[in-house]
Amino acid sequence: MLFNNRNTSEVNTLFNLAKENASQPFSFDEIADLPKPVQKYFRFALGKRADRDYILSTRFEGWFRLKETQRWSLINGVDYYSVNCPGFVWVAKIKMSALFWFTVKDCYLKDEGELLAKAYSLFPVASAKGPEIDQGELSRWLSSAVLFPEALLPNDNLTWEPLDDYSARLLFSYKNIKIDAVIYFGRSGEIVRFVTDRYASETDKFEKWSAYYKSYADHNGRKIPTEVGAVWHFPTKNFHYARFRFANIDFMPEQK
Repeated sequence: MLFNNRNTSEVNTLFNLAKENASQPFSFDEIADLPKPVQKYFRFALGKRADRDYILSTRFEGWFRLKETQRWSLINGVDYYSVNCPGFVWVAKIKMSALFWFTVKDCYLKDEGELLAKAYSLFPVASAKGPEIDQGELSRWLSSAVLFPEALLPNDNLTWEPLDDYSARLLFSYKNIKIDAVIYFGRSGEIVRFVTDRYASETDKFEKWSAYYKSYADHNGRKIPTEVGAVWHFPTKNFHYARFRFANIDFMPEQK
């Protein structure tokens, strides 16, 4: 069972926060001064879309592992993202063997991050909070914004800087957390990789981390990836630990 009463309450809180942060209709005038590859991305991802949605929900499945020496385990889950302000709730079931599985919850809610893992959804095996977790979960929301591109438009917290024809720097500042990411683009304008520094519990310090995106498809007037993966770039090795495919993607529109 993925969702308990607490998770349901957290999703309701996320919905309320997203509704409170109403957005304005999108105009391509907003991107006129952005670096060329970023302009190309928004024209690719948003097309002629004007309206904005406030919540994205997905169901996903794929593979996950905790250590490089560990075999890949099946994973499936559900998540919800606020489009208008940073926030998400992500809950997954990881099947380690025929007889053992555990659930993991990641979230960023009311400006705080949290990680919680339970064996059989009952017995806590890991829990983490604090400034480093806040930074990591906020980085995760920002990297997931490729699924809801409106969140990557320039605003008081987010700016873009030019690098070259196929990359740009994304600077994001929120609640005293600063994220400096390099974004790489494909030939059609799609985002293919997000690279930043993120806190790693394995080394107890900030390490290079990246997310990658594949198999773009049309969803509710947007082009977004349907496959994603994540990699830690440690000084002596790259650790590829997650790859997901979205089985279902839903956008919830703002009420007029």
